[in-house]
Amino acid sequence: MPDSIGETAELVTRAAVSQFNSGNAEIRRFPFVKDSEEIVEIVQQAMQNNSFIIFTLVMPNLKGMFLSEAQKHSET
Repeated sequence: MPDSIGETAELVTRAAVSQFNSGNAEIRRFPFVKDSEEIVEIVQQAMQNNSFIIFTLVMPNLKGMFLSEAQKHSET
């Protein structure tokens, strides 16, 4: 069953943060992402806060949109 609420990503992120950052991180979960407007908003928020994005999108169209939007803003 796909993880549409982001629980898997959150658990993995919390484990990594606890090992490398003493648990000092804010984790925000965006469940049930289903359209490009949400994706654009999430990427913009991440950029404004100098954040990492960890995602579990498996639907090819959403995953593609997310990767494309993130690539527009990535540093080269």
